Amino acid sequence: VTLREDGHVSRGNRHVLGQDVAAVKVSEQPEQTIYLRQFTGGSYGADAWQPADETAFLEEQASWNPETQKELEQYLNELAYRKACEADQGGNRGRWMAVKMLAGHQNESRYGMSPYISAFRGEGEDVRQFSWYSLEDYYELMREASYPDMDLPEETYLHYVYEQYTHVDRERFPGLSRLCQENPVSGWEEAADFIVKTLHSQASYSQTPGVIPAGEEIPEYFLFEKKQGYCVHFATTAVLMYRMYGIPARYVAGYIAPAAGFSAGEDGNWNSVVQDRLAHAWPEIYVDG
Repeated sequence: VTLREDGHVSRGNRHVLGQDVAAVKVSEQPEQTIYLRQFTGGSYGADAWQPADETAFLEEQASWNPETQKELEQYLNELAYRKACEADQGGNRGRWMAVKMLAGHQNESRYGMSPYISAFRGEGEDVRQFSWYSLEDYYELMREASYPDMDLPEETYLHYVYEQYTHVDRERFPGLSRLCQENPVSGWEEAADFIVKTLHSQASYSQTPGVIPAGEEIPEYFLFEKKQGYCVHFATTAVLMYRMYGIPARYVAGYIAPAAGFSAGEDGNWNSVVQDRLAHAWPEIYVDG
């Protein structure tokens, strides 16, 4: 099976076809890997994450006004970008990015690729354009900025996030539940540290881990029996563990564009072609504020 963008968590090996999936153009040379989010999973079902659906929250907040609902959704999606933009008073660190789906992939995907800390600027001929900040610049700007009080939309969203993205069936995953109960943590940083160390010490990365038997829960079998797997297994297990610690977490699948993969173009921009081998999955957590 190939790494899929529909939330599917494979029981078998990963096979890469060597296909070009997307062309990425950025205005400045990236300093680090760019993560392109394509699928966000909210609840874990039978071997697959279900798409995170925040329609009910948006409708409630927007008082059933579709136009306001769309504006609120865009506001929440771009909140990190807006904060970075405020801190970057001269606008010197902002960049732009264009992501073009290549032949054979334009119509296959239900989800477009989006970088983190970005603002969507438009779409045409399978090209999505964004204003964005690198993670490196974002963290530096946030360290320099004075944190303004959270406004109502984010404060309201915070309550929704804790209701929606901390749910986990502990009886379904007794091994993970016991592991987390026996290793209490304080705060998301301690949780992240413990989860990363546990995954790295308990399991090794392999694109050919073999088959997880039918009837076995994938995260449990991956971590305690097989002890081998690739990104979908690591990410799924991490998300469940974060939730067991009461930290809102989601499953994300998409692609990475490593900094080393970009080359300078004649127009002064930087270009990279993302192949299917760069498909990736990772956990995403919500940090208050």
